[in-house]
Amino acid sequence: MFGSSPGGQMAHTVLPQAIEQALELFLDHQELHPNERFDLPTLKERFRIKASQSHLEPEEAGSPFEEHHYASLRNAYGLLKEWITLKGPITHTQMNPSPVHPNIPGEINMTLKPKSKWRLGLPNRKLKTGEYLFYSGQISCGDLLEAVAWQDNQHQKSGSFAVEMGYMKEKDRALVLQNKKKSEPYYAAAIRLGVLSATQRNWLLFKQQRQKQPIGEYFVEKNILSSQAIGRALVEKRSHNQNAA
Repeated sequence: MFGSSPGGQMAHTVLPQAIEQALELFLDHQELHPNERFDLPTLKERFRIKASQSHLEPEEAGSPFEEHHYASLRNAYGLLKEWITLKGPITHTQMNPSPVHPNIPGEINMTLKPKSKWRLGLPNRKLKTGEYLFYSGQISCGDLLEAVAWQDNQHQKSGSFAVEMGYMKEKDRALVLQNKKKSEPYYAAAIRLGVLSATQRNWLLFKQQRQKQPIGEYFVEKNILSSQAIGRALVEKRSHNQNAA
């Protein structure tokens, strides 16, 4: 799929969109550390962790939603494995800043759009809006996967968001990235380094959460459901969650 390059390295080549989206799936939309190399051992370890987190409740094991959620993870893993094998480890300089409000769902998720709908009724637990729409048979599991990707892709990287909001300068953003510990949240590192206060961190997290559009808007925008259907589903979901064990 990808042509090889001399020496197997592409240290300063911008990643294709599909590869960057696959990488963000394993980075949980965090920025790659400037000194960090995302190589095959790192990919395998991240895949193991993500795979262990991808499964749903025991009673939902083997459901279409679980199957295709895990399939999207395998697809991303396959793309990254092929890219790293041919081009070498991925570095910070290859990544583009992520947009705040992209209009197109990720290319990877677009290739996985199963049309099957759930017909076995609602599980006896509290559900999020997207889950309720799926389990009530109003959308397919492919619709739900794309809606989740659409919502997640609106999440701007923490450092870029803090700079945009005027709480950090570009040099501060780079300083935090350079000194952030491997598993340390970005804002926690910024507080430790004296770049942000806890109050500023809390406000930024609040504003970032507000950036996300309600998942129901995706289905209206794509003409999958009407706004009236979403409104009814929200009322029904609230009733279901109140009665769930």
